[in-house]
Amino acid sequence: HACATILGLDLAKELPPTTLVITGMRKTNDLEQGHKYIIKAFKPFGKIEEAAITPNNRGFGFVRFFKPESVQKALKKYREYSIDIQDVSV
Repeated sequence: HACATILGLDLAKELPPTTLVITGMRKTNDLEQGHKYIIKAFKPFGKIEEAAITPNNRGFGFVRFFKPESVQKALKKYREYSIDIQDVSV
């Protein structure tokens, strides 16, 4: 719930088409480092509006792009390949 709050999302509603949920991340207490990993991994797909990971080693996060096309590009790539810097599923 912390990531959703950071991104201004109400979990009772459907996620916006510009938002990508990331699961299976390496668990870390270093939120700044985790945030940098997400930005580095997803920046090639488009301009990122927000990115966040959950605190307390929950292993997931969110990326919100400015355009829905960026989500589709990321899904296409990461459903076929893995992210080298993190163990992540989208």
